[in-house]
Amino acid sequence: MAIRELHSSPLLSGLRKALRWQHAPEEAQGDVSAKSGGNQYTWAAWADDVMSFALGLRRIEVIFPLDPEDQAGRCLDAVLAHQHMALWRIDVHSQQSEDFPLSSTFGAGGKPVQFLRVAFVGPGPLLDLPSGEASLTEHLRRDCPGWRRHWGKGLWGSTQERWGEPSQFLKVAARWDPSGKFKPKSQPSWLD
Repeated sequence: MAIRELHSSPLLSGLRKALRWQHAPEEAQGDVSAKSGGNQYTWAAWADDVMSFALGLRRIEVIFPLDPEDQAGRCLDAVLAHQHMALWRIDVHSQQSEDFPLSSTFGAGGKPVQFLRVAFVGPGPLLDLPSGEASLTEHLRRDCPGWRRHWGKGLWGSTQERWGEPSQFLKVAARWDPSGKFKPKSQPSWLD
């Protein structure tokens, strides 16, 4: 309960703002580009990550295109049907596609795409239940074609789907590593 209050209590909003608390509701409002300090990893964010690790919390983020609208609605419904996994609030924001080939918000075909990003934090043991991560993944596969997970957050064993354009990434990698010495041990099988 104390963690929930630290993250969400209106009484502590001044403290969160002073500390630049990474996941504060105040940070999630308005235009991200108006954020004063850019993307800085603060000591408060470090403390947040340590507490999340110590408490066995996992961050989950599901990303899907906002077009077509009815499909996006089904995707959002799939995530909200699993809101029992969220320890506190569910963060929802939109983002225009990025131009990085391995970005989880890469717009295929070079045409800008608007994505919806839905994120939450949940207790690991709850996510491991049949009604947790496995159920969410099954629901998304069935009702939300084109969904993606954030590559750095949760749903680790739930997906092998491709995102971005691996062929473009491999061209860049070949340019910078022509002998092919660098190959991450955990490289996804579909990237070979």
